[in-house]
Amino acid sequence: MLNEYAGECFGIDVERDGSSGGESARESRYIDAFLNQRVDGLILVGVTDTANLRILEAQDFPVVVLDREAADCNVRAVFSDHYRGALEAVGYLISLGHREIGIISGPQDLNVSIERIRGWSDALLHNGLTPDRGKAVFAPFTAQGGYLATHELLARAPISAIFVSTDIQAAGLLRACREAGVFIPSDLSVVTFDGSDMAEFSAPPLTSVTQNVEQLAALAVTSVLDPECGGAGKGENVRESERVDGGARQGGRVRESGSDQGGDVSQPRAMIVPTRLTVRESTKEI
Repeated sequence: MLNEYAGECFGIDVERDGSSGGESARESRYIDAFLNQRVDGLILVGVTDTANLRILEAQDFPVVVLDREAADCNVRAVFSDHYRGALEAVGYLISLGHREIGIISGPQDLNVSIERIRGWSDALLHNGLTPDRGKAVFAPFTAQGGYLATHELLARAPISAIFVSTDIQAAGLLRACREAGVFIPSDLSVVTFDGSDMAEFSAPPLTSVTQNVEQLAALAVTSVLDPECGGAGKGENVRESERVDGGARQGGRVRESGSDQGGDVSQPRAMIVPTRLTVRESTKEI
């Protein structure tokens, strides 16, 4: 079960497989429907309703949250390393000479937004720059959200680069830049997060923090099928980092971000998958 945007990122047919649209009541109905079908486990993609997760947790039902961290719930989660991906993206912009770097983040109450904006902030600090909250805009994970946030950022202060939290927000950014007469990358460098086809086939193709969708999906399936998922694994609170092998997606060169969190990984509650920075035509040295 998933929301529409997560479905698009993971290449899942949301009409066939069940989309909640991010609404709590609809999520509950879908969960009840799946439970009535006597499924053996659930993978919830981009779903973060704590009440629904706690109901499943109380029943010791095998459940894995994919693409989000299951905050305040002792259920398993598989998600990308949002912090290090953002750190790498903004660090790359700084290496190109950019100093005035804005960020379009997601909704303020989501951990994924918090981690990506923390990565933006720390990348600046690590390079002797002061994060300016006036260059940070929180927006929905939608094209319209990216569109409005871009206009807001461009009106606030001079910036030479923007880190965008999702590819779909970047679609709105591209339209806003066209309307404002801002050319990418000659006037503005852009790095986005997701690595979907939307980034690769945009005009120009977007430099992107690429999520390893295959690794994320495989870990989620393996985890939900684990006999200890949903009961015997209770009490585990270990964060495991998986290192991704492989090369670039077609149309770009890849820089892979590292992850060094350790600990006892025998029964991890959270599995964090490293990201890769795929450099395309939307970034330019200044």
